[in-house]
Amino acid sequence: MSFKAAQNVLGSFKFCTSKIEPTFAVKTEEAKDNKKGGEKKDNKKGGEKKDNKKDEGNNAKSDKEAKEAERQAKLELELKAHDDKVKSWLEMECKFDFEEFKRTYCNAKPNEFKPVFEYLWKNFDDSQVSFYYLRFDKLPNELKNEIACYNKCQGFLDRTDSKAARAGFGIYNMWWDEKASEYEIRGLYLFKGTSIPYPFEIHQMLE
Repeated sequence: MSFKAAQNVLGSFKFCTSKIEPTFAVKTEEAKDNKKGGEKKDNKKGGEKKDNKKDEGNNAKSDKEAKEAERQAKLELELKAHDDKVKSWLEMECKFDFEEFKRTYCNAKPNEFKPVFEYLWKNFDDSQVSFYYLRFDKLPNELKNEIACYNKCQGFLDRTDSKAARAGFGIYNMWWDEKASEYEIRGLYLFKGTSIPYPFEIHQMLE
């Protein structure tokens, strides 16, 4: 077909001389840019969330450390108060020499305790020292076994403040009760002061 014939069919037309912009490509690039911007925003939000979680973790850790420090300070105060009360009891005025009395008792021959009682009654002053009778308040059938009975005695000593020995003396043991067919735990203590000493006042096994 000749140019004229084509013109007759299509009519007159002009060639486009203006620059055709790649609209699709531009939109594609804009979409990519928008996507990247969205990713950046999302990353920023994610980073903020991570920072918030990190701050919450640090705050929780700080609170835990603060509570632990408070607990330790409270324990130290309680321990100091305990030591002060024990020290106050140990430093009470008393002429009775417990160390000398213990030596006299330990050096006495078996079944020959006359020197012990002589020293005791010679130096005893009921305004400065006191006797206490101890009896284990057992449950029915609790002390039928010798080992169990021994463990009760040892447990009592283990729970006693070791400083109590400086201003006290005691003997306690277990005896077989034939009528009840079980053991009895009894003892006798001599302590400085006219009231129950503080270490025994707070003892877990004493009433």
